[in-house]
Amino acid sequence: MTEPKQPSVSSTARDESNQGESEAKVSYYRVRFRPQGREITVASRIADLEHGDLVMIRTDHGPEPAVVAGRAAAATEPGMERGVS
Repeated sequence: MTEPKQPSVSSTARDESNQGESEAKVSYYRVRFRPQGREITVASRIADLEHGDLVMIRTDHGPEPAVVAGRAAAATEPGMERGVS
């Protein structure tokens, strides 16, 4: 008999399990909702996203799928929060 496969941990589960960690560990990304659409900047506690990754973005009207276009710069001034789109 074969052993049943363990379910993989989704990025959402990883994100929620790290919720107790420092809020300073935030990464910024540029994402697109449509292939040729404009890029917006988002913040995430997931640090290992790469170009082309499909993610779900929490918007004011519900979750929306988006594609990571790349990383975005963090704030350059100490103590200054980075704005997001």
